[in-house]
Amino acid sequence: MYKLLLVVLAAGILSCQSDDGTEPWTKHLQNADRASKSKKFERAQIELRTALELLEKAPEARRTHTRVLAAIARLQGRKREFAGAESLFETAIDMQLKDLEAGGVVTSADLIADIGQLAFIKNQQQEYAVAESLLTRILTLQRQGLVSLEPFEPGYYALFSMMAGSLRGRGLTAEADSLDALAITYQHYAHGFGTRANGNYPEAQGHYLNALSTGESVLGAGHPDIALFYSDLSAVYSMQGRDDQALEVLQKAVLILEQQDDSTALNVALEDLASTLERLNRMVEAQSTRDRIAPSNTLR
Repeated sequence: MYKLLLVVLAAGILSCQSDDGTEPWTKHLQNADRASKSKKFERAQIELRTALELLEKAPEARRTHTRVLAAIARLQGRKREFAGAESLFETAIDMQLKDLEAGGVVTSADLIADIGQLAFIKNQQQEYAVAESLLTRILTLQRQGLVSLEPFEPGYYALFSMMAGSLRGRGLTAEADSLDALAITYQHYAHGFGTRANGNYPEAQGHYLNALSTGESVLGAGHPDIALFYSDLSAVYSMQGRDDQALEVLQKAVLILEQQDDSTALNVALEDLASTLERLNRMVEAQSTRDRIAPSNTLR
């Protein structure tokens, strides 16, 4: 499981490149990428370190700098050179957090991957409490709006799985089981989101129903993400021409959202509900539903 999570949270060496290919470190990154693909990891590390020396003199290429630090750290982690890997990840994370504090732009996937990778290393060394703290920090950054991590992204359920592993390593079995159930819930939701996007509505429906089955137990029936699951399930029903079922689950979504402080989500659900009622030729109810949308927030 951890190997899978490592892949989910990792980023490729050349994904860090944001230059036009003419910068002095570009050739070294390309060489590192080729060496890595050929499993010549020592050669890849040499090329990356050469690129890093050049990047240390180029403050304008800060994102590429952090990506190279992380790439070297991953290679050291492969060799179980944990102290060196930790130091490099910590440096990359610190650079990005300082940029956030200064109001700069940081790529969410980069920062989340680096913190996740560092947590993975801590778990490998049985430093479970430290790993848990790092993973919790990702959620804190997300709640603060400083990084973007959505429930439909694989990294979201991977995060809860890693946290469960940290808790289990500390002997906190009940808490770990709860987080594993949460990870399974969001894994189903993410798979439902993906299969729906690919047009496989029956399979997406099954994933959404599974997400609701486990989610209502671990999140609570009134959690806003349960409303999200219902709303997405309604879309799948509608795409299959099953508007009666779409209406039923949308009504449940609206009931939950009416208890939340999120007028935008409620308005979206009300508009979807009104549209579904129209398709069922229940025009009076559709208009009554639209009347519940505050005029200043009416969807356009």
